[in-house]
Formats: sequence, C-alpha cells, structure tokens
Amino acid sequence: KAMRATHLLCLFALAEGTIAFTTTVQLPSHLRRAPCTNVYTKTRMSQADLGTQVGNAVASFIVESPVYPTMVKKAQQTMKDTAALGGIDWDEEVATLEQLGGWDETALKSVTGRADWTPDQLPDYFKQKFHAYGNGNLCWEAAKEQMVAGKAVGVRNFPMYGAGGEDHMRGRFEETIQRMGAFVEEGGTIIDMGCGTGTSTRRLATAFPDAQEVIGVDLSPYFVAVAQRLAGTQGILSAEEQEACSRVRYVWADATSSGLPDGSASLVTLSL
Repeated sequence: KAMRATHLLCLFALAEGTIAFTTTVQLPSHLRRAPCTNVYTKTRMSQADLGTQVGNAVASFIVESPVYPTMVKKAQQTMKDTAALGGIDWDEEVATLEQLGGWDETALKSVTGRADWTPDQLPDYFKQKFHAYGNGNLCWEAAKEQMVAGKAVGVRNFPMYGAGGEDHMRGRFEETIQRMGAFVEEGGTIIDMGCGTGTSTRRLATAFPDAQEVIGVDLSPYFVAVAQRLAGTQGILSAEEQEACSRVRYVWADATSSGLPDGSASLVTLSL
C-alpha cells in the first residue's frame, strides 16, 4: 500500500549459509487465486514450517555457542581471501572510508533526525547477530565493509570476471527486470528497498536515466550515513556512480512502513 508501484519486482537469493527465509506477499484482489484446499499442498506447507522452526533453532544454538566467535573470524577471513583473488584489497578499501572520519553519534542523529535515537527503537529481528557482526547491521564496521563485501560476493559467484564479478552480477539483475517489463517513465521515481550503502541505488539511477529520482530505503542508520557520505565524496565512487548521485537520495525507514506517499513510484526493487 505504501507505494502502489507500476511494477514490483523482487529478486531473492539464498546464499550459502542461509538457514531459513520466509516472506508473505499480499496481492491485489484481482490477482489473488481462490483459496487452496489441496491436502498435499497443505502438508508440504506444514513440513516447510517445521523445517524453518528446526533450522532457526539450530541457528540460535550455533550463534550462542562458544565456537561462534571462531566461526565468525573464519568467515570474515574467507571473505577477505575471496576478495583478494579478484585483486581487491579489503583492508585498504575499508581504511579509505575510515579516513573520511565523522563516523559517530552525530552522523547517526543526522540520518534519523532524532537526538534521542537508540537501536532499542528498532524491531527485535533487526538487532540480532548477522553476517558475522555481533550487532548485525547496526554498527559502523558492517556499514564500512558492505561495499567491499559486495565485491567479494561478486568474485565468489563469478570468479571468471575477477574484480568485475559484482558488476556482472548486478548487471544481470538490471537486465532481467527490464526484460520482465520494468519501465520508468520520464520524471518517474524508483524506490530501492534495503539499499544498504547505496550500490544498488546508484546503479538503478544509471540503468534508468529517465527516472527523476531514485530513493534508497534502509533500516540501518549506519548504512544510510555511509551512503549519504559517499554521495558527496570524490575519489571513491566511479565517475558513473558519482554522476548518478545527483538523482539519488536515501531515507532511513522500515520497508514495511516507509512513510513514502501512496502511488509515488513507477518501480520498486529489492535486491542483494
């Protein structure tokens, strides 16, 4: 309801290590099918629910176990090693962001617009350990490492492209949604849910040059702060990304209640 988009295209990928993923999509009445009464289907759904519960229980046990810190360090080193295979220096890229300075509470309050903001005000699921970070996506470490982590994922999935793996991976997403019929009219708006530090958002601005505005939405003020800072910093983004920044803005919000006007978007995306 928040954005009655012309197109709602979502691409979900279950990466290695993912244990469970559940989503519910509410379709408009004219697209809904009659209620399913097939016993076999219901049985399969019950089995899936049980599998999810077991998977979540196992995941919780591992996260709270004494071996978890060791597993985290191993996972982090694996990501760094993968990046290195593509000629990407993980530590150097993170250090470049750190040198910008200003990664503090003032930056977070600027994003949230609230002097009394604390992570306690966010949903419980978002405050869990995630992606090898004790505070999940609610820390500067995760925010400063997201861009280079994306590059490492590209190398891992498309090693034949080396450092260009991420560009190939994201390019296939952009080509696919346009092949599926995604269209943004001149002066239209794109909303990029779960934008992180803005890589996907900037690329959408380039892929759809007729869009007047591309809005990146993320629930982590740390990620949004980095995305906003990158837009005004020379020498980190490519020339193409830097040019795209003039049509991009970032919003700190929950995708389930973004606060954006109804019917305001031509295209809504959600991608890695």
